[in-house]
Formats: sequence, structure tokens, C-alpha cells
Amino acid sequence: MLRFVCIFLALVTFCTTLKLPPSFKKCNLRSGDLDQCLSTAIQEAIQQLKKPLPEYGLPNLEPFEPPKEAFLEYGNETTGIRQKYFNIKMNGFTKIEKTNARFSLKRKILFLNITFSELVFLSDYEARGKFILYPVDVSTTAALKLIKPTFKVVFKLEEYQKENAKYFRALGSSVYIFLDKMTYDFKNIFQEELLNKELNRGMNDNWKNIARFLQATFPTFWITLFQQMFNNLLEKVPASDLFDGVE
Repeated sequence: MLRFVCIFLALVTFCTTLKLPPSFKKCNLRSGDLDQCLSTAIQEAIQQLKKPLPEYGLPNLEPFEPPKEAFLEYGNETTGIRQKYFNIKMNGFTKIEKTNARFSLKRKILFLNITFSELVFLSDYEARGKFILYPVDVSTTAALKLIKPTFKVVFKLEEYQKENAKYFRALGSSVYIFLDKMTYDFKNIFQEELLNKELNRGMNDNWKNIARFLQATFPTFWITLFQQMFNNLLEKVPASDLFDGVE
């Protein structure tokens, strides 16, 4: 009986149709100032997520604790390290400096640029491999700070019908990150403290090269998180409640 009740409640939650949260700004798809309205609406909505909205599948963003782990792997004959980041916490997603949105109704594409003051990425960290002549086998912590990062996100949308209502969902999304600076602080990678200091100094001095490497390896991690959160909202709220002017 208990199992039946749990399944029933899960189905009710999944199938529930919701209106746009009353504190979220609603825009008109046919309006001449749609892009400006969306820019304001998206920024204000994100800034409200200092508390979660579980009924919409929207998490707390301060701090944001993504369920995903992140992996990086690189190497050559002398240096090869596989890194794992987990128990991740990110701060700063509600501290937005500027938002620019542009929506092509005909092409069903949402272009979104968001600039944050800074994002702080804290995590547990594991690394296995070798660094020149030094073996690396550690479990420690890592801190990464992005200064004035701009996320350029593209969401390709499609329309579909559910329960005689029109809905949107995001497909085939992409993300690019541009920033003013990035700093690192990795703890206890080597037994020798001098080596740890030199590692962090070297990474901070060469942050631009590392940022290019991360740009080539991290987009899947970011876009999976962003698209899932966006789709959590889209699958709950019909297009007619999400926007005015829906035909």
C-alpha cells in the first residue's frame, strides 16, 4: 500500500501543471521589447534562487551544489594526471552584474549572456598520476575563483503538446565562458610544501592557458546543469503561462 501511495504521489507531482511563479516576471512573445523584458526577467528569477523552488525543480543557488562530479584527464610521457572534483559547492550565481537575452521565436533559439561578479568553486579533489618525477596520489580540497565570468549560453528550443497544452523544452544547448581572471588554491598535492606553493603560483601565473584548457573540457559539465534546471521549469509550466502572446 505504501509503495502504491509513493508511486501515486510521484505521478501527481510529475504531471502537475503549474503557473509561472508569481514573483517571476512574465514577458509577451509578440512584444517589441521582448529581449529587454527577458533580460530583466531571467536576471531577477536567478537572483531569487537564494531559496529553492522544489515544486518547479529549481535548486538553491547560494550555494549551488550540483549533483554531478567533474573529471579532467591530461598527460604525456612525463606528466599524466586524472583529476576528480566532487562534493562541489559554487557561490556567486545570484550576484549578477549584467544579463542580455535574445529570443528568436521563428528559430526557437534563446541566446543568453550573463556576467557575474565572481564565482567561487569549492570541492573535494582527487588526483592520480605523475608530475615529472613526482608521483601524485592525493585526496584533498580545491578552490577555484572566476573573476567577472560571462557565460554565453545558447538554448535550442522545441515545442510539443502535453495534455492539450503547448510546452517548450531545451535541446542541443551550448555554453562558452569568458572571464577577466582565474585563481587557484590546491591543498597538499605534494608532501613538500614548497612544491605546493610553486604549483599554485605557476597555475595562477598561467591562468589564461589553463582557462583555455578548461573551456575545451568543461562545457559538457556546465550545459548539462543549466539545461536540466531550465527544463525543470519548462516541463512544469505551459507556454501560455510562461509567456503572454502564445498562439
